Amino acid sequence: FEYTTWAECSLRQWLNKDFADCAFTEEQKDKMVLSYITTPKNEEYGTSGGSSSVDRLFLLSEEEATEYFPDDNSRIAEPVSAIKLKINIYDKQRGTCDWWLRSPGCSEDYALCVDADGTIDDFGSVASRDGVGIRPAMWIKLD
Repeated sequence: FEYTTWAECSLRQWLNKDFADCAFTEEQKDKMVLSYITTPKNEEYGTSGGSSSVDRLFLLSEEEATEYFPDDNSRIAEPVSAIKLKINIYDKQRGTCDWWLRSPGCSEDYALCVDADGTIDDFGSVASRDGVGIRPAMWIKLD
């Protein structure tokens, strides 16, 4: 239960170092674009989005999730089978799960997430909550 922002959180560090190093080859990492990431404040609660960062891998903001996944159905995520038993599955019949966004929630220790039914929880959830999936995003060079 700590106050944090995307630029400061341990998930960001893990994604861009440990996860990137084990999930991608050097050739694949070379195609990833270093991106300038800003996180808008939470308009409803006024919670700061924090400083900007430069990342290869990042979580979508609320605005990006709405732009790239324009309806609840398109935001539904099914976890890979290897982790289905390790996370809280909302709908066991569908096998879908919640997933984090980088946008702040109602306070500095909350972050927004997409619920297992594809709706964006605009209040958020405590950022240290277990059992929430991640959907890393990146920009790549096409050559």
